[in-house]
Amino acid sequence: MALRTYPLVSSALGSSHAVEFTEIAQAAAWALDTWDLRVTLRMSGDGWLVHGPGGYLGLIPTAVTTRYPDLMRVFHSGLAPGASARIRPAEDGSGRMLGSVDLPAPPFVVPVGRVDSPVLGQGGRLELDLSVDVAAPAQVLVELDAVGDAVVARFHGRLLGAVHSTPASLLDTLSTRPLAARAFVADGRAALDVGPELAAEEIPALSAPEPQILRVGAAHESFPLIPLDQAWLDSPEKRR
Repeated sequence: MALRTYPLVSSALGSSHAVEFTEIAQAAAWALDTWDLRVTLRMSGDGWLVHGPGGYLGLIPTAVTTRYPDLMRVFHSGLAPGASARIRPAEDGSGRMLGSVDLPAPPFVVPVGRVDSPVLGQGGRLELDLSVDVAAPAQVLVELDAVGDAVVARFHGRLLGAVHSTPASLLDTLSTRPLAARAFVADGRAALDVGPELAAEEIPALSAPEPQILRVGAAHESFPLIPLDQAWLDSPEKRR
């Protein structure tokens, strides 16, 4: 029985990284109807097996996959990570096909938090005024609430922060239905990643334990703080 797919984000606030295949099934790649597609990732002893519409498509080796330890939370939840992939011909004229999967920086690939509401799609940056001390860079799933003319983001029922400048369209939409969003937090700063269309979809909850990201006294000093220039939150340009 095929595993249910868990959709991974391909970027964090517009910043993305192409994770290259080290091998690719050439016949399967050439047979694709499109070279921009969704794939699923499966664990193996050699790394991640990349599966497309027709089956096995390529391999991302262990030397690379170990940089993304949080993906194990998806696998341990009994789900198959789904990602955006790109297939392209090699520039050397050999006729070989190359492939890559688009992912954000490792801390932002798999979110923390559980939400009951549909999650808004990405595409625009809304700065958050943080109300808590976040010890680790992370993607955080938050429930959105309208409070007067403002929108606040709650993480596990606790106030994470308030939107610095709330679009009227978001306030109007929240008055008609509950919504959640993705927040990206690093180095004491945070922003929601919300597209102007305000389209939303349900995403599966992860059953595997999640890391603690809120600082409580000195209990979590071991978490690294990643500067924004390394975490790729500062620039909307894609890194390829």
